[in-house]
Amino acid sequence: MSNSHTKISAIALGEPFLENLASGLLAKHEKSEPTDLGNTVIILPSEEARRNLLKILTTIAEPRALLLPRMYTVSESLAFKRSHQKGDLDWILPSNLLPETLPIPSVSRDLLLGRLIFQWRKGHDQNNPQSLHRCLKIAPTLATLFDELQAFKINYLSLDQSSASDDALHWESINKFLKIVITQWPSILSEQTWQDPILYDQLITKLLIQHWEMEPPRNDIIAAGFTGNLPHIAHLLSFIVSLPTGHVVIPSLDHGLDEKTWETLPEDHPQYTIKKLLVSLKVKNNLLPEWSSQLGHSNATPPRIPPFNFITSAFSQGGGSDGAKYEQRILSNLTMVTAQNIYSEAQTIALIIKKFLTSNQGSVSIFAEDQKLIKQVALQLRQWNLDLCNYTAHSPDPSGAGSFLQLVAEMICSVVSPVSLLSAFKHPMCAGHTSPILFYDLRNELELKC
Repeated sequence: MSNSHTKISAIALGEPFLENLASGLLAKHEKSEPTDLGNTVIILPSEEARRNLLKILTTIAEPRALLLPRMYTVSESLAFKRSHQKGDLDWILPSNLLPETLPIPSVSRDLLLGRLIFQWRKGHDQNNPQSLHRCLKIAPTLATLFDELQAFKINYLSLDQSSASDDALHWESINKFLKIVITQWPSILSEQTWQDPILYDQLITKLLIQHWEMEPPRNDIIAAGFTGNLPHIAHLLSFIVSLPTGHVVIPSLDHGLDEKTWETLPEDHPQYTIKKLLVSLKVKNNLLPEWSSQLGHSNATPPRIPPFNFITSAFSQGGGSDGAKYEQRILSNLTMVTAQNIYSEAQTIALIIKKFLTSNQGSVSIFAEDQKLIKQVALQLRQWNLDLCNYTAHSPDPSGAGSFLQLVAEMICSVVSPVSLLSAFKHPMCAGHTSPILFYDLRNELELKC
């Protein structure tokens, strides 16, 4: 295997992915024909990424006119549920190659599975029947099981069903139900001319590869933002790399990992899925060229300045080397991680906690406003028998001091403009060193004069 593949590049961990992708596209087609960018096909992992990339392209390109590339999406997340819509990968295919069935909407699938669970529980345990509402809440979990089995082509009926636990009798009942549903489910969907979403995506990628084998595309084909979680996505990326005009952009690749660490990455490491994808693409290590440098240009997006730079330069005494040393000391313990979704973010946080507790004695505190993120971190920690106690999400700045300092900084940067001054005055922490009533009257009088 070799890492000299010129059709694979990466955007480094911590860099804004879509901004770099957009600036690279515009720079590549800066001196080409106006229609070249419009004929470029870009495949992305989500509809949100597609919308944001379109928005970023139009923002960077202003005020000149721009023919936007053709963008399509195919999901590589089993937890991602949305209805079939324009912009999906099947829109690339000619109409005569499209399958006769469509992917079943998630709501319709949950209703069908919920009704099947309800009927089973009603006939199996008449003394303790479950309500239809509760069965509908269980249905998405069963749908996720279907997705996992189909994504990795696992035959549930051929699995070892032996169980020696105390709940063997209960599991035997569930196992019997699963065997019946999995056997009958394809015929239930065929009556409605529907197909499971994962099976539909697998079929579309297969048909698309066959179509491009018969008629190789002349325009650029770029697949960006994928980590190869699902086998059919990894197969599609491998085929795109083999195309004369194909290119794959890997997101959030950590170039800082040395060769030994990269070779021994555990399966629970956030970079493991990317490593697995690179192996399937016949790339040996993580030393891929950057997306921007491979195109022969530097990023059009300006470098991001940490928020501490302004504070240290404006308020540090001496301003010279002392300020720089103070800034370096503050930023030395900060790490920024860019995650594709909340599950990847939780996995990364849990891995950092595990690494700390393995080599240190003590406890770890988490500050976050997102309750769902905290719960996901707790679930990830359980696989290592680590419990996250009292994980109530709360704001790290309950007093509002951070927002007040931000308003003061904006006021200074704008040379005390009327809007920034009044915004700072209206913050609850701004009292004016006088009585609240007098300060309120003076503030209103100032606002009227402005």
